[in-house]
Amino acid sequence: DAVLSVMGPACVEGEETAFIPLLRRDREEQRELLTGIARAWARGVPVTWEELYAGSGARRVDVPTYAFQRKRYWQNAPVVQLDVTSVGLAKTGHAMLTAALAMPDADGLVMTGRLSRQDDPWLSDHSVFGSVLLPGTAFVELAIRAGEEIGCGVLDELTVEQPLVLPEEGGLAVQVQVGAEDETGRRAVHLYSRSADSDADEAWTRHASGFLTAEDAEPVALAAWPPPGADALPVDGLYERLADQGYDYGPVFRGLRAAWRRDGEVFAEVALPDGVETEGFGLHPALLDAALHVGLLAEENDRETSLPFAWTGVSLHRVGAAELRVRVSGIETGTLSLDVCDATGVPVASVRGLVTRPVTAAQLRPAGVEPVYRVEWRAVTSGESAAVGRVVLAGADVFGLGLPQVAESPGLAGSADAADAADVVVWCVDGRGGDVRQVSGAVLGWLQERLAVEGGRLVVVTRGAAGEGISDVAAAAVWGLVRSAQAEHPDRIVLLDLPMDAAEVAWARVLGCGEPELLVRDGVLLAPRLVRAPVPGPGPAAAADPEAAGWGSGSVLVTGGTGGLGALVASHLAGRHGVADLVLVSRRGMAAPGASELVAELEQTGARVRVVACDVTDRAALADLIAGLPELSAVVHTAGILDDGVLSALTVERLDAVLAAKAVAAWYLHELTRDRELAAFVLFSSVAGTLGAPGQANYAAANAFLDALAVYRRAHGLAAQSLAWGLWADTGMGATLGDTDVTRMAKGGIAPFTKEEGLAMWEAAIGAGDALLLPMHLDPAGLRAQGEVPRIFHELVRPSARRGAAGTGGGTGPTLGELLANVQEADREEAVTSLVRTHVAHVLGHSGPDAVAVDKGLLEQGLDSLAALDLRNRLTGISGWRLPATLIFDYPTPAAIAEFLLSELAGVTAAPTLDDDLARVERALESAAPDAAEFARIGARLRALASRWTSLHGDADDNEDLTAASASELFDLLDSELEASA
Repeated sequence: DAVLSVMGPACVEGEETAFIPLLRRDREEQRELLTGIARAWARGVPVTWEELYAGSGARRVDVPTYAFQRKRYWQNAPVVQLDVTSVGLAKTGHAMLTAALAMPDADGLVMTGRLSRQDDPWLSDHSVFGSVLLPGTAFVELAIRAGEEIGCGVLDELTVEQPLVLPEEGGLAVQVQVGAEDETGRRAVHLYSRSADSDADEAWTRHASGFLTAEDAEPVALAAWPPPGADALPVDGLYERLADQGYDYGPVFRGLRAAWRRDGEVFAEVALPDGVETEGFGLHPALLDAALHVGLLAEENDRETSLPFAWTGVSLHRVGAAELRVRVSGIETGTLSLDVCDATGVPVASVRGLVTRPVTAAQLRPAGVEPVYRVEWRAVTSGESAAVGRVVLAGADVFGLGLPQVAESPGLAGSADAADAADVVVWCVDGRGGDVRQVSGAVLGWLQERLAVEGGRLVVVTRGAAGEGISDVAAAAVWGLVRSAQAEHPDRIVLLDLPMDAAEVAWARVLGCGEPELLVRDGVLLAPRLVRAPVPGPGPAAAADPEAAGWGSGSVLVTGGTGGLGALVASHLAGRHGVADLVLVSRRGMAAPGASELVAELEQTGARVRVVACDVTDRAALADLIAGLPELSAVVHTAGILDDGVLSALTVERLDAVLAAKAVAAWYLHELTRDRELAAFVLFSSVAGTLGAPGQANYAAANAFLDALAVYRRAHGLAAQSLAWGLWADTGMGATLGDTDVTRMAKGGIAPFTKEEGLAMWEAAIGAGDALLLPMHLDPAGLRAQGEVPRIFHELVRPSARRGAAGTGGGTGPTLGELLANVQEADREEAVTSLVRTHVAHVLGHSGPDAVAVDKGLLEQGLDSLAALDLRNRLTGISGWRLPATLIFDYPTPAAIAEFLLSELAGVTAAPTLDDDLARVERALESAAPDAAEFARIGARLRALASRWTSLHGDADDNEDLTAASASELFDLLDSELEASA
């Protein structure tokens, strides 16, 4: 049973489980399977090898007649030192840290290097629980080497905060930072890593930190050897016993040769194997690591698997040793101290203190290897307060905001003029107790009306619909819908979520900070940022134990179970996690394409499979289904449909259909199972709900609802997790997308991933356990190609201040005014037409503007509704004013658009009149909220301005004397003058 729990179906005698032939499995599965069988056989379990290889064509062969020997016959790859001086760095001569950079201002130092299993094969011999780790002794080596470079070569203390796991392929960039000397003479030291092949925006992981000093310890020699009066300890079989505890050490790290015990101390001889070079190291990490094994040998009983955690007082006295004598004391107290000498007894190193810490296999999986992200809300510190003008409320004031209202009910009939004249129009969304389809439909209708009118900012206000404490799940769907509207209409809409007890809103700050989404919590504005989630990596194949994997011991219900993602999940649950009872729900049941083949595949794993035809949007039918599953232990909701279209083309019916399949069905699943103790409740969501997606407002609304439901359930003590997936390349919704759609998503920074990559992300996300995670492949280059990186990505991708040429993907290009600044009047039409063609070519994915016809309709040239929005938004950016959403319908060819832009530019560039300037001053005065000091200061400036105007252009006898006027009198006078001029 233990073997079966590790490797799935096998051919151990006495088991009647069907076996999938070995050769149908990938290399990793083959290795896991054979390793499991070998371990079972070594423990006396008989194995019927004929069944194992049945049908594979395998045959018996004789084993070699020579004895197996643990000896290396290949040469070590030489350490290649690049010419780092050519890029302003200093050579170090170290095997792991190849370059150094002094910090002139901070009196500090940075040393860098690259580590990989391929370039440093000795590292592969240090494996714990199947993960190849940089040994703790290597952290010591790196820190001391960096300290020596700056004259501070004694490691006063060092704490390993997170293991450094080396990937199977590729390398890690390693950086050691040494700070300036403090008042005590110590320098802080930190060790970091990240993928060597990563984008420059990938975050560094800190693995260790501590302090360096110049105060060396007094060395201790070990001249008398073997140690007098000590009893020899047997070392045979040590590494086999350690392997059972998870220490899978290879030849380089199996350096313990002999050991003795005397009065609470243990002594050892350790050596590196022949052929392992010590050049480039102070003290080879594998040699010092072997010195620690004598402490493991001295343990009388089985112990927890542990790794070095905290080092103190580490001094290096001599370099280049290949053999060591070691004395270890403090084993009983748990704090080891070491005296390390060479083969002649001359001191090499000393360690005043070392504390180890137990670890588990889960802790040693590569952190952050899989691209899984989460949303964190950060305080807004940038941006200025804005002059917002007139703020009005559309609809009912359900939150008591105290704003002037332009309508008492949804829709703006009879009051459109009032809303059109407002600078900001606010809509309050209260979904508590409401149906998600009705709530979202009302907002859709309002947005369609308001976005059809050019001008005016829009604010959608909710309470408890975003962030951590979600209480209004129906209104949370509106956040997804509005995010897509924001993607189609940039800089027009703001999402704002208020706490339940707040009514006052600092509109100037909300609209001036530049954030499209905001929470108000404890009076602080918070904006969302994506960050890498600290998740476990894929690790070795999981044990086939559904309870240990978090699925419980009962049946697992999968909605959309015969579809692409549902079938993939079902196969993964059965094959990897050993789920033995699967209930696959779909509208067509066994009549669905491929259902019979899926059932046959799943049954080969030994699972019981039931395929049920049920419409999950029918609450009564779903209730009957769940009532018939008394042993239900988990739910996975993958069902959903797409019905894409730009916001202006959506109907309530199209919105309802998409919401029903995802959101309404999820709510029914929640209601019908909330009285059961489920082990898991997993919702398959989409990044569209978090990031917004042009042309997918209905889909984004449905997925935002799922994300909020997971948070809501967690707050009520129920199992829940929402996985907001990126783009699956060949299954799920991704399988229905055309090349144009995939290209468009890639331009938005979302790259597709394979089924295998998706399942690895699934394992990582399930292991992390956050209520909402975003597994996706992020493409920073694609994000930068948009010109302005969306704010939610600012923690992951640094926005570029550079502006590229139009259509190059490097930015928005020159503005219309910049383009025409030095162009003759006769050449302006040609220049603007060329600019328009360049942007059309970029939107359509053409190689250049020559592929775009000047007088041919853009719709005929392949521009769809989403591409039309993209073009309108790009041209809005270069023109400096908001262009109509109907741009390509009103001006269907590049030539017509260019003519329109030139005519608009002529009106915009007309010199403003003095009345225009005064009107702007008036609006600024009306929106101001000065304190007493500012009121007095501005009033004095206005009086001085009025006095200067009179002295320059008026006759004191014919005009009122304004120099003595009060501020309120001056405001009244300005109002009357401006009204008269209007």
